[in-house]
Amino acid sequence: MLKRCGIGSAAVFAGSLLMSLSSLHAETIVVPLGGDIQEAIESAVPGDIVQLEAGVYAPKATLTTKGKAITLLGSTDQTGAPVSWIDGANVIRVLRCSDGETTDTVFENLVIANGFDPSDGGGMYTLNSSPTMINCIFRDNSAQYVGGAIFNINSNPTYSACSFIENTTYGQLSRGGAMGNRASNPVLTDCVFRSNGANGAGGGMHNDESAPSIVNTEFVQNKVAYLYGNGGAIYAEQSDVDVRDCVFEANTAAYGGAIHSTEETSVRVLNSLFMRNSSNEFGGAMYNRFSEVFVSDCTFDRNASTLHGGAMQNIFGTPLIENCLFVGQYAAFGAAMNNVYCSPTLDNCLFIENKTVSGFGFGGGLYNSDSSPLIQDCAFERNGANFGGGMFSTGTASPILVRTIVCGNVVDQIVGSYVDQGGNAITEDCVAGFYGACDGDLEGDGVVDGRDLSVLLSGWGSAGPRGDIDQNGVINGQDLAILLGGWGRCF
Repeated sequence: MLKRCGIGSAAVFAGSLLMSLSSLHAETIVVPLGGDIQEAIESAVPGDIVQLEAGVYAPKATLTTKGKAITLLGSTDQTGAPVSWIDGANVIRVLRCSDGETTDTVFENLVIANGFDPSDGGGMYTLNSSPTMINCIFRDNSAQYVGGAIFNINSNPTYSACSFIENTTYGQLSRGGAMGNRASNPVLTDCVFRSNGANGAGGGMHNDESAPSIVNTEFVQNKVAYLYGNGGAIYAEQSDVDVRDCVFEANTAAYGGAIHSTEETSVRVLNSLFMRNSSNEFGGAMYNRFSEVFVSDCTFDRNASTLHGGAMQNIFGTPLIENCLFVGQYAAFGAAMNNVYCSPTLDNCLFIENKTVSGFGFGGGLYNSDSSPLIQDCAFERNGANFGGGMFSTGTASPILVRTIVCGNVVDQIVGSYVDQGGNAITEDCVAGFYGACDGDLEGDGVVDGRDLSVLLSGWGSAGPRGDIDQNGVINGQDLAILLGGWGRCF
């Protein structure tokens, strides 16, 4: 039986001049365990709250909100984690919004689990709608083709503090293990994508003619299983992708361990961390092809590719990469970055201790094939390769160097032609003090390098004390800036 709890008459009277008619009559409809959630939705009017108790609900058919401006609200534990489960039992899709729902249709504090669809959107299917999801968990949902947890078509949903865990698409060339977006513009803030998988593209998220905004979100251990799969965390084609303040860790795919952009996609990545992502073909962290790419204030740490571009593979286009650190990447051709028919601009970037892993490796820092990047105010130090420890260029490639330091790389600093436009220092040995003082020498070995960076990142967000360089009680971007500012050998 459903229980209704109306708003008290005094409260109604006090707020009558400010509230809409629907709000005046808003009620909370409590659905007990074993109760019928769809029945509650059917009886709800705009402004109502459908309240679920802690426990597992097992609907017999997909729940649909019928375009209503209502809130489906779950319960939480003492930590704020949702404890109201809606379980599809691997038989049904759990939720559907396809009646023009707006941001006033809210799903909050719910666990959407074990949803299934033989086509798309195992956990939730959103068509021509823009619902709001808050503090929800999508886990163990599956679909055959697109969107194991969610498939959005021509929709603009909002996700805040939501988690997507172990969702999958299982078809041969399936896409969007957690989320698939087609002609949609989702906004995601403070979310987590962990251990999701697809077979074709987008282990975490697949975008087709879409414009996702992704802020302060973690993508961890997402995977595309197919031998030639694309985008372990995010895949985008003919899309406009905006990524800010995010973490990509241990994602894997053949092309673009973390992000794969192609077919006239625009990608902006700001203030984000790429750590231990990998590919077995191209681009351990990022693979960019025929794309407009802007990457700023990012750190690439120990990403790897079996063949090309341990951190980044660029093919065609003119990417702009600024204020970035590349440390400890691995690949056979271009341990940090591989450019093919592509002339990026690299501005104020550091390439430190990147190494080719093959006995026939080329370009510890950069590998340029028929590419002539503009490299200004950058530094390449202690990178390693069999040919061109700092940089290797072939074909028509002739990179342009301006105020750039290339030192201490083995074997050779630069192999191939380049244009020296002044202010460069290309030497076998690095001069002490290139980068400043030693506040960031957390290991105490006389050099600020990748080992110190690893110490800082391992304590990120904590009080330290090790890694809290400015001693303000938290290890954060301020400490990272100090460490990077002192990169290199100490005075």
